[in-house]
Amino acid sequence: MENLKVYLKSREFIVCSLLMLILMMIGIFDYFSYASGGRVSLFPEWVNRFSFWRHTMYYGTGSILMFLSPFIINILALTHFYNKIKGSYLKDVLLRQSYKKVITKNIVFAYIKSYLPFLIMSVLIFFLGSILYTSTLSNTEWSDSYTLFRYVGDFSPYVYIFLCHIALLLYDIMIVNIGLILLRKTRKLTVTLLLSFVVINALNFLIGNMDKFIEMCIGKNFLTEHLSVFNIYEGYMVQSSVMNAIINMGILAFITGLLVWKLYKNKESLVRDFE
Repeated sequence: MENLKVYLKSREFIVCSLLMLILMMIGIFDYFSYASGGRVSLFPEWVNRFSFWRHTMYYGTGSILMFLSPFIINILALTHFYNKIKGSYLKDVLLRQSYKKVITKNIVFAYIKSYLPFLIMSVLIFFLGSILYTSTLSNTEWSDSYTLFRYVGDFSPYVYIFLCHIALLLYDIMIVNIGLILLRKTRKLTVTLLLSFVVINALNFLIGNMDKFIEMCIGKNFLTEHLSVFNIYEGYMVQSSVMNAIINMGILAFITGLLVWKLYKNKESLVRDFE
């Protein structure tokens, strides 16, 4: 709890939260502008709280935030983590606690710190939408065509939004894992932050185009169809189906998590490299 209080007062949390708040407010006014369509009313009957949430989170300035999310997530996750393992600090802590406990606690805390601002922003947007707009899904054709909010499958809109947060959490874990891998290799925080942004977009391009290479080798199959719609940012913004996003992000979070475990399991090596 003490660590969380320190984090909420930290420079990285305040700066990133202010940036997210500014982009969120611009996105909200952008939605108001669209909803009014030059008319007096900001509350036409076809608008609902779900479409308001999705548009503000993902479209307009929300898409800018999505693009910047790898950089923001790793600033939030790795700044404190790096300070904990560099120099003599880690050696001093290990005199009182086991290495496994220390490293696990700090990695889990990195996941929580980087996810928290996005979760708070999402809840605030939905709360505001619930005050301003109805939950009635009337005339959703117009609403959906603009916000691409799809009520598919057996999920109610509330369950769908909850599942989107699960996908976002897995996306966050995957991004932090990639940051941790790069930090272990570069040993430089600034280099890691810049590289993580480049690597994530490079991975998105490579995996997203892998279907063409596989199709050339063995022809079309389930895997090529799946990869043809792959997007690493789908964990942030669901584009195909929410379950597809959860599965994709879960696989990537698991694979990158294994690499993190492998790179950070050796206490002596880590202490030596960061002293």
